[in-house]
Amino acid sequence: TVSGENMVRMWNLAHDENYVLSLAEFDRSGSLMSDSITCVAFNQFTRSLAAGTREGRVLLWKCVDMSGESPIESEGWEPQAQVQLDEPVTDIKWGSLGLVARSDKKAIILNETVLKKKFKHNLFAVQSANNVVEIRRLDADGQETGHIVVDSTIKVKGFDINDKQIVLWDGKKMETQDFSETDDQGKAIIIGTKDTEYSILGIHNDNIIGCRDNKMEICNFYGVVKQTLNHPEAEGEI
Repeated sequence: TVSGENMVRMWNLAHDENYVLSLAEFDRSGSLMSDSITCVAFNQFTRSLAAGTREGRVLLWKCVDMSGESPIESEGWEPQAQVQLDEPVTDIKWGSLGLVARSDKKAIILNETVLKKKFKHNLFAVQSANNVVEIRRLDADGQETGHIVVDSTIKVKGFDINDKQIVLWDGKKMETQDFSETDDQGKAIIIGTKDTEYSILGIHNDNIIGCRDNKMEICNFYGVVKQTLNHPEAEGEI
């Protein structure tokens, strides 16, 4: 149930238990706590709970309780993603086309996407939308010390990071951005793009390593190939 607060109250009638799922689970800084949830919808097939908010957010929790029963505490749910829309969400429903979020003026269909995440050194990066990755710097105690937004020109299917750069790809194109310096909006700066059919990409030191057609290509961050390593088909696919 929701009642215009920043939480969803869950009721397990079989065990006479109740608990809450809070917006604070999506942002440690507490910046979402001023928002309020206006509607919820549960998908019994994917066991996903969607919520719409007054400030135009759509948030998802996934049931991670493997018993198949309804959880009796908040640890049975894992926050998945949030999507920012441009109008308050008045209603939300699951349908055959995906998740439908409705405002006073329009309805928006959201398709489910597997969002990627990566943790390296003191950096935690998580994909928050089709073309957006958010990078958070953490101190030794796990507290956030910086927040960078990577706004890509492609629909991200994978990414990797080092201390300063991020490489993103969609299977047809790769894009590299530098987040050691940001623009006026706190977003990373694009430094290179390359049309490619890499199936896998990764960053090693100052190089990008891409794999396709039984070979590995070593590129710089501008997409220029520096070395190609062939892999015999007899030894299997990369």
